[in-house]
Amino acid sequence: MSVSWNVGISSLGLTEYVDSNDVLTRWALLQLTVEGGYDPFPVPAPGSVQVIWGSNGVDGTEPDPMLYAFSGGTRLLPDGGRYYADGFYTVRITGEFPGGLQVLRLVDLFVTVSSDTGVERTGTGRIDGMVGGSGGDTLMGAGGDDYIDGAERSDLLVGSNGNDTLFGGLDGGLDTLLGGAGNDLLDAYDGHDHLSGGTGNDSAHGGAGNDGLLGQDGDDLLEGGSGDDRLVGGLGNDMLYGDHVSPFLGVTYGNDTILGNEGNDALYGGEGFDKLDGGAGDDYLWADEDDDTLIGGDGNDTMHGREGHDRLTGGAGSDAFNGESGNDTFYSDLDGRQDLFYLNDPGAGADHIARFEAGIDKIDMWFAKGVGATFVTSASAVAGGGVWVIYDRASGMLSVDMNGTGAGESYDMALLYGRPTLTAADIMGL
Repeated sequence: MSVSWNVGISSLGLTEYVDSNDVLTRWALLQLTVEGGYDPFPVPAPGSVQVIWGSNGVDGTEPDPMLYAFSGGTRLLPDGGRYYADGFYTVRITGEFPGGLQVLRLVDLFVTVSSDTGVERTGTGRIDGMVGGSGGDTLMGAGGDDYIDGAERSDLLVGSNGNDTLFGGLDGGLDTLLGGAGNDLLDAYDGHDHLSGGTGNDSAHGGAGNDGLLGQDGDDLLEGGSGDDRLVGGLGNDMLYGDHVSPFLGVTYGNDTILGNEGNDALYGGEGFDKLDGGAGDDYLWADEDDDTLIGGDGNDTMHGREGHDRLTGGAGSDAFNGESGNDTFYSDLDGRQDLFYLNDPGAGADHIARFEAGIDKIDMWFAKGVGATFVTSASAVAGGGVWVIYDRASGMLSVDMNGTGAGESYDMALLYGRPTLTAADIMGL
C-alpha cells in the first residue's frame, strides 16, 4: 500500500527572493505522525518536489540542475531489520537560479512511502533554515524559529515572526539583518552592517566594520565590535557595548556612538573616542579609554569616564560622576536633586565641576576620609601636619595638602565653575 502527503504553500509559509546566478540551499521540515499506535515502515526514498520560479510564479522553467534529497528522522527497529519514520524529515534543495532577481517558492512537497497497514498519517511543513550563496541574497523567514545564513556578498536577511538566528557571513559584505518579532540573535560578523532586532529581547553583534545596531522594543543586548559603530537601544532595559571583542584577536577599537533611549540601560564604550547617551531612565555609562562624552539624560544615572579627559553631563535626576584619571569636566543640572562627584586620586588630574549646588550636591574625596582632614578656605590657614582640604573662594579651586607642609604633597583636585560657597558639609567624610 502507498500513502502520500501533499504539503502546500500555506503550511510552508515562506517566500524567498534569490539573486541572479546564485546558489540557494534551503530546508523544508516534514513531520510524519503515526495515528493509532506504533506502525513501522521503510525509510522513504527521495520523493518529488515541485518548484515554481519567476516573478509571478508561473513563467520560466525549473532551474537546472536541481538536487532533491531526504535525510534524518529515522532509527532502527529493535530487531535491526527495518527502519521506521520517527518525527521530522529534512528536504534539502540546491540549484542554480538564472535570470535576475526572482521569486522562489516551495509550493508542493509530495512524499510517497510504503506501509504494511493502511493507518492514517498527516504531514506538516515549514521552512527551518536557509543558506545563501555567492551572490547578494534576500532571504526572508516567516512564522517559526528560522536559521538564515547570508553566506557571501551583501545580503538582506529578514527573520519576521519567531525566535530567529540571522548570520551575515564571513566575507565582509554589507549586510542588513532584520529580526522582526520574537527573541532574535543577529550576528553580522565582518563588513559595514545594519542590524535591527525588532520587537522582543534581541541580541545583536556587529563584529568588524562600522556597524549600525538598533534594538527597538524589548530588553536587548547590542555589541558593536571593532570599528566606528552606532548603537541605539530603543525601548526596554538594554545593555550596549561599543567594543566587546577578545583582546587576543588583535582588532582595532573604534569611535562609537551609543544611545540608550528609554529604559534603564547599561552602556559600555570600550576603547576609542566614544559618545554615550543614556536617554531617559536610570542608566549606567562606562567609557573606558580615550576622551569620551557621556550624557546621562533624565533619571538617576551613574557615569564613569575612566581614562582620558572626559566630558560627563548628568541632566535631571540624582547623578553620580566619576571621571577617574584625566582632567574631566562634569555638568550637573540645577534641579535641586543631589548629585555626587567622585574626584581623582591626588596627582591624577584636576577635574572641572559646572553648576554645583552648595548645600545639596556632594563631593567625594576618598583619601580625606577617616584621617582627620581639616577644611579651610585659604592656603595660608594651613598649619602643622595632617591632611588639609583647601577651597579658594576667589578662584573656585579645590585642592589638598596631604602633609600640611605643601612640600611635594599639594595637589589641585577640582575647579568649581561659578565659585559656589563651598563648606566642609559639602565634602563627604569631613
